[in-house]
Amino acid sequence: SYMAVGPSLVFYIQSLGGTKEQYGLILSSFSLAAFFSKPFLGWWSDTRTFRQAYAFSSAFSIMGGLLYTWASVFPPGRTALAVVLVGRLMGGAGAANAALGFAYIARAVPPKERTIATTSLAAIRVIGLAAGPAVNAFLKDVNFTIFNMKFDELNSVGVVLIILNIISFVLVMSLLPEPQPYKLLDDGQQQQETKQIVDEKYNDVEDVKKEEDVVVEKDDGLDPSFLNIIAAILTDKQVAVPFFTLYVFNANFQIVEAALAPAAADALNW
Repeated sequence: SYMAVGPSLVFYIQSLGGTKEQYGLILSSFSLAAFFSKPFLGWWSDTRTFRQAYAFSSAFSIMGGLLYTWASVFPPGRTALAVVLVGRLMGGAGAANAALGFAYIARAVPPKERTIATTSLAAIRVIGLAAGPAVNAFLKDVNFTIFNMKFDELNSVGVVLIILNIISFVLVMSLLPEPQPYKLLDDGQQQQETKQIVDEKYNDVEDVKKEEDVVVEKDDGLDPSFLNIIAAILTDKQVAVPFFTLYVFNANFQIVEAALAPAAADALNW
């Protein structure tokens, strides 16, 4: 979604009478909305159901695409730009459901297969980021009118987003069953994970038994609160290192985003 819009967004904003400051605001609104939405969607998936969280976020993504396309109906000015802004905010909030894929793997995939599943999902995400800009190449000749609404190479990107999100929604809801809640996970799986953790940390049999009891109690009383997550990041290197590497990857990606606005302004003599 983000990379499909990126190449043509600056020209879309220009056609709607926007300034370089408004372009920068609209460009960053997608990532801002995704940043605040991901923790909420993760909490929703953990405490209620995965399918509810995914359906809700998909509806936001589809509405974001609709607003992005619909903005071209308005005359150039504040109203059209405001519609684009709201559309990108909704699109970012919906695109935060990318985090739900990792949550689904954690709940539905056996421990031995989680590494390859998580790696494959991350690889697919990168492929999507790389392929997104190519969408614009297929839209360069779009020029038609339906019900007095003109579609061109700029606003038709929103139509592509709508179609892709609908396809994704249908596939997920029809092919992926709702994973079991954490408290109902298979006891054998919990015991296997507990034993693995304990065996790595302790050699003494008595300490192993004590720690096993403690770990099982923690698993049964899973607390996904924000403070506990922060504490784990700060105190457990096995949690902190993956978080740091993800932070570095996304920070590099956002640096590219931050450079788009001044680069566009310079290239277009804005």
